[in-house]
Amino acid sequence: MCSLPGLHQREEPKSIELYALNKAMQAAVKPFAARKAEGRSKRAKTWDVHSSYHCSIVGTCLSTEELRQILVKAGEPGVRSASEHALHIAGVKLAGRRDVASKLLNKALERKHANAIRQTDRLTTTEELRHYWRDAFEKGDVAGPYWAVLGHPAAGIDLMTEVFGEVHMLSHLLGSAGRADMVRMKNLEAANSDMADAIARQEKRLVVATARQETLQRQIDDLQSVLLIERARNQKKAEVQPHQSGARIWEKRHAVEKARADDLTATLAEVREFARAAEERAAKYKGLVESLERENNLIEAKLVHDAGPDMADNAGTAPGGTVLYVGGRRRMFDRLRKIANEREVTLNLHDGGLEDSTTLLPASVAQADKVVFPVDHISHSAMELVKRLCNEAGKPFIPMRTAGLASFLAALSTTN
Repeated sequence: MCSLPGLHQREEPKSIELYALNKAMQAAVKPFAARKAEGRSKRAKTWDVHSSYHCSIVGTCLSTEELRQILVKAGEPGVRSASEHALHIAGVKLAGRRDVASKLLNKALERKHANAIRQTDRLTTTEELRHYWRDAFEKGDVAGPYWAVLGHPAAGIDLMTEVFGEVHMLSHLLGSAGRADMVRMKNLEAANSDMADAIARQEKRLVVATARQETLQRQIDDLQSVLLIERARNQKKAEVQPHQSGARIWEKRHAVEKARADDLTATLAEVREFARAAEERAAKYKGLVESLERENNLIEAKLVHDAGPDMADNAGTAPGGTVLYVGGRRRMFDRLRKIANEREVTLNLHDGGLEDSTTLLPASVAQADKVVFPVDHISHSAMELVKRLCNEAGKPFIPMRTAGLASFLAALSTTN
């Protein structure tokens, strides 16, 4: 998105060069500001809006594929195979023209954002428009309200500059968040690979332990058979030659064989305990890998969703409803709300007792369809209170592995 230097600065420039640049930009938009002051009753077209806004309008209010379709209809050459950047440049140039092609662009904007335009049609003052924009921006609804406000006849140059500045800064924030998500996704993929390797090694050890257990069991069975045979043979000898020396020899051999059998039995017990522990570790690793894979898939879906509406069709949606989030980091609350809003989930937040009173938890649990909390960022007492309240109210609760966004996405996707 391009910037509008000088217009969104509230303080005076701190150098002669910046001061001169600011005055030049104000002079550039004076004709447009004068038209706004006339009190027009009709919405502005793209060519009525100052060219400094065209870059943000095209980049924010239209997807790449929508822009490509408009340029194809307009007969612009080479747009079918053009890059996204080239398409954007062509769209910005088209917005400033006043011909059939630019009318197609303006018509596409009006049709796509008709709902937002209808909401602003009944607004007549700049303050009403500012309140409407403030409410839409806080909810994360930007594209439609942005075009609806810029084209509204009551939008003064101050409001347009304010709205432009917020959209410009939002593009920086979204780019930074997207890069952070990509880094986290790569880290999760590496952790997932390490866990898979650990499980593979554990499974190999489990196979070896099972084979050893079977071998020892066969040896015990063989020794028991030998012991029975020797016992019968000695008993027969004792019947033929019932003297004390033969009985003592049999008892000694029996004691030796019994000690050997006891040793094998003890070894078998150890092997079985080792196999049981190995199975438990394998199950634990498997659950952790499944959790990481689910978080990884959700991050990929989130990145696809941010990339554009056409790609977001395949990203999947989470069920709606009301979710109570207890604990976590307060600095993450705004991003958690944004993710929940995108999935049409009503999110209520409670910090677990740091600033919010725990006396509010019973009412908050009663209003929620399910409760989630990060086990690494919640006090033990708050976690036990949440579990007890959920059990009493029959509400499901989901302990999250961490307070990160990926674990929150995984919790939202859980349908229990």
